[in-house]
Amino acid sequence: MLNPDGVIFGNYRCSVTGADLNRTWINPSKILQPTIYSTKRLIQELSQKQQPLVSFCDFHGHSSSKNVFLLGCQSAFNGYECQEKNKKIKLFARMLSKLSPHFSFADSKFGVEKNKLSTGRVVIYKEFGVLQSYTPVSYTHL
Repeated sequence: MLNPDGVIFGNYRCSVTGADLNRTWINPSKILQPTIYSTKRLIQELSQKQQPLVSFCDFHGHSSSKNVFLLGCQSAFNGYECQEKNKKIKLFARMLSKLSPHFSFADSKFGVEKNKLSTGRVVIYKEFGVLQSYTPVSYTHL
């Protein structure tokens, strides 16, 4: 869990300082977002030691979206190499939909919206080239 201080006070997205930790992955502060800063630093160190991540999952609950689904990143380019990468990115979601009646491939989304550019999933995909960088989302009725 990367938001223990916020959760203690009933926050889902924000730390105790009020920072939305879902949007601080591009340049996290060591002081204001220490868990995000340390996690990203660990990923950088692993990449430099030739031990890069194979997959990254930033688990989220959602109070209004139904089902369990994935948010992923895919390239907007149409070349053969991009199409092959996009197939690999969607493969995990397809597998989950075959394995679980609770998982919805149809509700999964793989585009990168402008307001999501600073999320963990997108930053890890873009900065470290982790194709299997996802936000698994589960419906949580509050």
